[in-house]
Amino acid sequence: MGRSTGTGRRIQLQGTASDPEDGTLPASAFRWTVRLHHGSHIHLLNTFTGVVAPSFTALVDHDADSFYEVELKVTDSDGLTDSRIIELRPETVAFTLASVPEGAPLSYSGIEGVGPMFRTAAIGYRTTISAAESFLSDGREWVFDHWSDGGARAHDVTVPASATNLTAFYRDTAVGGAAPNTATPQSPPTPPSAGPKPDATRPIVRITAPRRRATVAGRVRLRAIASDNVGIQTVQFKLDGRRLGRADSRAPFWLRWNTRTVKNGTHRLTAVARDAAGNTTISRVVRIKVKNERRGGRRGS
Repeated sequence: MGRSTGTGRRIQLQGTASDPEDGTLPASAFRWTVRLHHGSHIHLLNTFTGVVAPSFTALVDHDADSFYEVELKVTDSDGLTDSRIIELRPETVAFTLASVPEGAPLSYSGIEGVGPMFRTAAIGYRTTISAAESFLSDGREWVFDHWSDGGARAHDVTVPASATNLTAFYRDTAVGGAAPNTATPQSPPTPPSAGPKPDATRPIVRITAPRRRATVAGRVRLRAIASDNVGIQTVQFKLDGRRLGRADSRAPFWLRWNTRTVKNGTHRLTAVARDAAGNTTISRVVRIKVKNERRGGRRGS
């Protein structure tokens, strides 16, 4: 869990699987699924079947608030399955937009602010930055002159692998001169004191009921255990990648679920733990079989 990647890079995956009866499983037993998490949205990116070591390219149009969920599912000769999930998160750097004088309205990837703007950006992320055409400060009007990288007032940038400061220079219309201090390189503004180091420890979560490969019917209680170095904020159960009921904010974490709300058959159950800092962990997949009676007393297959 928690491996890092850079946007635009080719990501190489590789898996191995074995079974007591079959031994090492062949490539035909493998199925990979790559999902992109962006904020509260999940998008299917790629699937690979019958290959042990697939690869994909990380998108360049998603920033540090996105990550990839990679699931590997293997099936033995008896049709029994198992799966593993890892998360690939982007490598990040400090990215600062400043202005001379300070206080100019600036924009990073559609996010508006005033200089200086301090961002944590994904390496390789391609986006657009812009500066206001003019603004007022101390009763004087300042008009955009140039960016420190030579780009237009609104232009595209690619986040480099090292911390970067880009400055928008303005000139005072009252004196009609050049932008202040353009001949002298500007020192990047000092970010505000961060105080204690942000919590980057991810929670631990595991589903305890139902058990893997269990057959369920009617109303059942889902249970999970979760822990964190500071504290768990919520645990959200999911069925086939979709939220199941409300997130539980108090231990013991559980949810009463009416299995008749889904079709009979095999389903994927997971739990997502989130701490107060926003760190999240997705539990190991628990595959269950829903088998409710149909009308007339017959059970669904």
